[in-house]
Amino acid sequence: MVCSSFLKKTKKLILMFLSIVFALLFIGVAFNFGMYDVHKASVLTFEQAGLKLIPLDRYITRCVEDNCHSYYASQSYDEEKYQEFTEKFPDIRILSSYYGFVQVEGLRSILDDQYFIGINSDVSKITILEEDISGLNYYGSIPSDNEVLITDYSLEVLVTLTVLSKSDNYDTYIGKSIKVEGVPLTISGIVFTGVDKFHKYRETSRFPGEFYYNMSSGVYDHIYVNRNTFYEVLKFDTTHITIDDYLFFLSEYTHSDASYQALTIGRFPEQDNEVALTKSALEEKSKDYALGTTVTIELAGMDPQTYNLVGIIDDVDRPFIVMFSRTRYEEIIDILNERQMVAVLSESQNENINFFRFIEKYQYRHDTVYTSEIYFIQKILDQLQTLFYIIGGLFLIFGSVLVFTFILFTISDKQKEIGILRALGASNSDISKIFITEGVIIAFVASIVANILIVIMMQIMNNTFTKAMELDVVIIYNNLLTNLLIVLIAIIMVTIATFVPIRQITKMKPIKAIKG
Repeated sequence: MVCSSFLKKTKKLILMFLSIVFALLFIGVAFNFGMYDVHKASVLTFEQAGLKLIPLDRYITRCVEDNCHSYYASQSYDEEKYQEFTEKFPDIRILSSYYGFVQVEGLRSILDDQYFIGINSDVSKITILEEDISGLNYYGSIPSDNEVLITDYSLEVLVTLTVLSKSDNYDTYIGKSIKVEGVPLTISGIVFTGVDKFHKYRETSRFPGEFYYNMSSGVYDHIYVNRNTFYEVLKFDTTHITIDDYLFFLSEYTHSDASYQALTIGRFPEQDNEVALTKSALEEKSKDYALGTTVTIELAGMDPQTYNLVGIIDDVDRPFIVMFSRTRYEEIIDILNERQMVAVLSESQNENINFFRFIEKYQYRHDTVYTSEIYFIQKILDQLQTLFYIIGGLFLIFGSVLVFTFILFTISDKQKEIGILRALGASNSDISKIFITEGVIIAFVASIVANILIVIMMQIMNNTFTKAMELDVVIIYNNLLTNLLIVLIAIIMVTIATFVPIRQITKMKPIKAIKG
């Protein structure tokens, strides 16, 4: 009889314990989903990836007549926001990168049986770097005139395509010459991007065994030069140019310091309101222009402006050139806003998280190979959160009923002992503490087990998501606040479940309890 009662009690205890554990497990996972912080997930990912240099995008809306569409654009530079971000977060440096199409000789677009190169002959970011940035992990030195810092990613591409010879010593590459937009530059150092950690990008199901270069998100295919070299490299730029209401499709514009041919007549522009045109542009207009003629020029993204024609250029291989003064050319680059802010993260995880949280108020966010996945997972977690809350709630109700019946069964089994304690002068509070303490111990142990399972489950789910996305990132993580809430919920649940049966037994007269 005693053995049967013990087994019955043990089964109920195990069932109750497991129900509490599963209830807390599902509720804990749901809590973690609800507390998912896209900014913390981003910083954890960047730390794991070894990324310090993070390009920033800005949410913009563009309208053509009544047709408007909004999107995150890489042209994110804003002087006012630049100042505010740097003042608010002095340990996080903000660089300004030109988001153009700057070609490094040798980075050719190849699509055949051997290679798939997504770099498309272009380096998407060129940054002016004139001081040492502690967060920028590089080997070598800051570039001076006619020097360039390139990334380990670009270096590996150049080596793979035999533009540079392979070597295990980075010193071998320091001092080597490469051409950027036809300008010979000396490599002053190598910037480490963490590209070597992402083997999943270098060998995918789509391109097994191949060197997969499609990682150009402004970090991996980046180059750094000083100010003088910047404008030497960018001596030509391309846009839609309209001259006197006539469109020259994707014409080039340049500055007077970038003289590449002799003038046919006149001089190079010196003032902001002066311009020189090539003969091909004038002949296309089928109109005779004399020096001093007023010309209306509109560059895509800018309002039309009137210039004085001071020179005509004899072009051979670069037709439809519009030449401005050096200062006006630099103003045009700024006005066209083809620049992007790039954050160099600090050593403080909290500061980095607060930085991304702060810039979000101004509709900025990071632009990396992980951005879309990190933000997309938030939508998935919002849907899964409800499901886990429902499952956890059902287990919680089931567990509470089991706790109630278990405590009731225990009280009934010990009713005679309780009556004796009451007869000896024990108060209702003393008796209640016995059973509440027993319940709290069970709840505490169950919550510890549940928290261990929550951590394991979050890791499994993160690995499952990241494996499916072929990304080595930290998407789903455990929140310590969840673990504290789980312990609190377990204790509250058991305390409430034990209250009713304890209240019933303590109302009994001692003699009645002793008699059963």
